[in-house]
Amino acid sequence: MRAEITECAVLTVVDNAVRAGRPDLARGVHRSVQPLERAIRSWLAGWNGHPRPFVWTKTADDILDKVAAYCRRISDSGH
Repeated sequence: MRAEITECAVLTVVDNAVRAGRPDLARGVHRSVQPLERAIRSWLAGWNGHPRPFVWTKTADDILDKVAAYCRRISDSGH
């Protein structure tokens, strides 16, 4: 299996970085791809230099209940 980076994955990284206190990676800050890419690579280098484990804050049942509620909501939207 091969993983490919998609535009959506990159935006997710950027959004998560902004929430983690990196406003320099916010959408609209950079005027071209190259400075944004440099900023992302810099952030990744720092993160990889001092990684922190991901900690789940919800149980699997909590997550599945939320997904089920969302599916019910969008399937009953009348579209």
